Amino acid sequence: MKTSFYASATWCAFLLVISTSGFSPRDKIDSLLTLSHTETSVNKSIILSMQADSIASLHDVYKQKTLLSLGVNWRRQGDYLRSIQFLNEAHKITDSLKLPKTFADINREKGETFRASKRYEDSFDYLYRALSYYKRSGDVEGLAETYDRLAATSYEVAFFNLEATNPMYLLTNAPVSQNEIKDEFKGISKYADSLSFYMARSNWYADQIGRIDLNLSTAIIAASTLVNQKQYDKASKLFDETIAKMKAHKIRSELGLIYLNKAFMFQGDHLNIPDSVIHYVNMAMPYIDESGVRIYKSMAFGSLKGAFKEIGAYKKAMIYNDSLYFIEEDLQVESVKLRLLTEMLSNNIEAERQSSAHSQRLSLIIISGFIVFLLVTLVFVSITWSRSKRQQNLLRELKKKNDIISNQNSELNRINSEKDRFFSIIAHDLRSPFASILGLTDLLITSIDSNETEEAHMYGTLIKQSSKKSMELINNLRTWARNQTGTLAFNPKEISLRALLEDAVDFNSESALKKQIKLSLTSSKDIKLVADYDMLNTVFRNLVSNAVKFTYPGGRVSVESNKHNDTVVIKIVDNGIGIPTDMVGKLFELDKPIGRQGTEGESSTGLGLILCKDFVDRHSGQIMVDSVEDKGTTISVILPTGYEVVIPNQNQVPYVVRNYKPTKKRARKPWFYPGTLPT
Repeated sequence: MKTSFYASATWCAFLLVISTSGFSPRDKIDSLLTLSHTETSVNKSIILSMQADSIASLHDVYKQKTLLSLGVNWRRQGDYLRSIQFLNEAHKITDSLKLPKTFADINREKGETFRASKRYEDSFDYLYRALSYYKRSGDVEGLAETYDRLAATSYEVAFFNLEATNPMYLLTNAPVSQNEIKDEFKGISKYADSLSFYMARSNWYADQIGRIDLNLSTAIIAASTLVNQKQYDKASKLFDETIAKMKAHKIRSELGLIYLNKAFMFQGDHLNIPDSVIHYVNMAMPYIDESGVRIYKSMAFGSLKGAFKEIGAYKKAMIYNDSLYFIEEDLQVESVKLRLLTEMLSNNIEAERQSSAHSQRLSLIIISGFIVFLLVTLVFVSITWSRSKRQQNLLRELKKKNDIISNQNSELNRINSEKDRFFSIIAHDLRSPFASILGLTDLLITSIDSNETEEAHMYGTLIKQSSKKSMELINNLRTWARNQTGTLAFNPKEISLRALLEDAVDFNSESALKKQIKLSLTSSKDIKLVADYDMLNTVFRNLVSNAVKFTYPGGRVSVESNKHNDTVVIKIVDNGIGIPTDMVGKLFELDKPIGRQGTEGESSTGLGLILCKDFVDRHSGQIMVDSVEDKGTTISVILPTGYEVVIPNQNQVPYVVRNYKPTKKRARKPWFYPGTLPT
């Protein structure tokens, strides 16, 4: 504790010396930015960058440099939106000042921020813009850093963005047939060659300028690649060599990350040795605590949670699960502290400016009495007006902050209300099927003990139906929660409406056949529209499934589509049991979900329609219900045929990844998303 206090005191003393020294504003800014770049702690780096930015704002110099530093440090903290905002501001200033070197540096940092936030096409775009300038200017350091970032981006795309389908994953992980290997073999060289090429170029340029930190950064990527290729002995040896070199060169900032990556090698998807995972994560924790990088701590807690769960230590697993939740709250508290300290530093600078102005006024007083009197009077009036103006600004700023706090409180109340309703739904809808499962399990065990096979089969069938109902509810809840929290990707592109509807009809054809329901698709012609295929697939599968569920055996369900001007109307029509008038208005309300049994006792949670409504809203569409009880229901979905979708220029994507396309298929993910370099 004393050591921490003295270290903090020494650090604050350094800031005070910088602020009060006789150095020029440019020298002060350069000193602060240099210290920020070498500082291990992210929070301290942000404070140093803010201090430099305050001086730059006061003296109108080096503003683009301080904004660039803020963008880099907020990315390390894990706030990618704020990082891009600062980098965009730096971009505007640099563009107006015509500074091509700084402009290229900003593009490189934008590419790294987009990589950290998993927007890989944008990452490649900006990194190649930066690379183009460095090649023209012969900037060896810029080339080394950019190739290192391209290697990191290619590594993540190859192993963690397209795991279920990319050629490298199929070659090194999945047991596939010879035909599948033959079909995908052409793509293997593109991923492998791009990753190897970028690492080799980065190491070559780093060797020329003695950047051992970049060599070690590339070594982390190489070792992680060996892990995913199941070459564990080579990976372990390279990890150990890299750790030794980092300690020898006193490079502490990435020791936590490399220990985490080594822990990843022992997780379930690889060697599956939970005790080793716990050991290496504990090795990483001191360095993670020192750096303050949120994503590293999140990765560590996720690994410990999975490892303790694997060995049956569920209480410890729950502790680390809860810790993941509190990381975000800790970040908010840290943000408040940073803001208060920044205001204090800004006030010190303002005090320094006023002290300097006062000294000048005293010098003028000595020269001439009359002139001094006049200047003092003018300065007094100026200071009075300035203070009055400053007070007015402070009051306005205080009002803005109070408004922000009020809005945040309102939003928090709304979120808490939705959370309560959410938990109420889970408790209500999961209790019944799980109670059934528990009771039926006892009966199943009794039947098995009594060799009553028919009864055992019946109870097993009932358990399967209850489990299926529970799984349907859990899947709907999970999808709804991802949509509400913004983690569900929205990827609109041109799709075929007929293919979409055929998929929904085919998906429900077996259910319709069992109930002898005539299920038909009527479409005048194929219609093209810009939409997210996966979201609309979920919508129409749910709607057709509901129509079949609530239609009597021998009934009919039809799916119709027509185009009207710039919209398309899809109708799902059935002659089933219909919906009572008092229930129609509650179909799409979270706090009033309607769950009814189908005509043959099929389960229904009511959450599917709420999810459909959310997805249709995401497409700026409408969903309407027209129903008559005991006669049938017509559900109409109205969608615009197109959006203004920005499609990246494929010529700007590196040739080795030009055919990269995002996919909805995912392999089973590890306990945490393994990092490659500082975020």
